[in-house]
Amino acid sequence: MLFGPPQDTPTTGPSPVVSRPVGPQVGPIDDEGIDPTNNQVASRPEISADVPVAGPTGTTVVARSADGERTIAAADFFTGFLETALREDELLTEIRVPKAGSGGFDYQKFNRRAQDWAIVGAVAATVAGERRVALVNMGSTPIRCTSVEAALAGGASIADAAALAADGTEAPQDLNASVEYREHLARVLVRRALEAASA
Repeated sequence: MLFGPPQDTPTTGPSPVVSRPVGPQVGPIDDEGIDPTNNQVASRPEISADVPVAGPTGTTVVARSADGERTIAAADFFTGFLETALREDELLTEIRVPKAGSGGFDYQKFNRRAQDWAIVGAVAATVAGERRVALVNMGSTPIRCTSVEAALAGGASIADAAALAADGTEAPQDLNASVEYREHLARVLVRRALEAASA
């Protein structure tokens, strides 16, 4: 699936490429009903609800400038808090998400209202037979849960693997949640995402 310039949600949501609507499940919609996926990924990578989906699924982004364009792996695109690999003269023009195939997928987020930024978000996806897990808002960039993935690969149960979800994270503390609460949310949401993706 290719996300180009912002489109209305009815265009991106019921795409035949995906098995269920994308917009309401993953990303908030702006006041004019526009799905601002590219803008969220480029400007708020640490909290954007679209971002955690990118890493585990092998997503790439296209940056374009007057000198041409380049393709960047999602794992290399997010470099720090409010920072990406975009250069000063570049715009993010496309997000390319590989077709999922028959592998399971689920995204879970905890927030105050349905379309708010995720206080914590978790995604579980099966890619080429490998289960992958990622978190958003548990650090300055999206985080792959390598401890969870390794535990699953070693035969651990979903519950036991999800208990490791907060390992290696640097959850922020703010008015929405303490570090300890975010770590709890990470474990709960990863478990729910894995269970749903395995159903």
